[in-house]
Amino acid sequence: MTTMTTKVRKLRLNRSEQRQSRTSELLDAAWELFCERGYDAITIDQVAEFAGYSRKPVYTLFGDKQTLFFELWARMFLELIDSVQVVFEPGATLRANLKRTADLGAERGRQGAILQDRGLFFVVQTIALGREDLAARAKKMHETVLDQLAAAIKASRLEGKDRLRGKPEEIAAHLIAHINGLSLLHFQTGKNYMKADDLLDLFVCMSITSKPAR
Repeated sequence: MTTMTTKVRKLRLNRSEQRQSRTSELLDAAWELFCERGYDAITIDQVAEFAGYSRKPVYTLFGDKQTLFFELWARMFLELIDSVQVVFEPGATLRANLKRTADLGAERGRQGAILQDRGLFFVVQTIALGREDLAARAKKMHETVLDQLAAAIKASRLEGKDRLRGKPEEIAAHLIAHINGLSLLHFQTGKNYMKADDLLDLFVCMSITSKPAR
């Protein structure tokens, strides 16, 4: 009896998919090298070589080292925002959503790569000081996050005598500022101060009051 084997035809990526694949592979390579060596010790050519490409694709896609690492930060930043949006459930109580956010923050604080993550954040902040184009993009991304978090707060239910301590936009700004402050402390000291219970107490204090309105 003859067994017939069917060749599985490999799907050919179109130009857009090829570009997306190359971009992802180069960003992955940049992150791995960044964790291993730090920003200053890396050249854009080394990133290309590490990813298995010639130097042309990396220059075509990103133009320069600063833009490459900005794009790396932007990808990680958007992934973080997606995870926050998942834990902030529309219609759930604000206290429940704040607890899930505190749990997420504490879990990220326990992850081994978190210091490199925050190290990249400060690298990008430094880059943006001398690059108006990248600074404008970073500002727009942060404004988008602020709007999304404010909308998520507004969509959360208040229970019992709970009231918002201020406007949703103000609460969102305070939450982001405190998270960034704790991240800076973690980065500078190497110590994780993001404990879930402490974060929850802090988030609730900034967001909710049970006192009657005057």
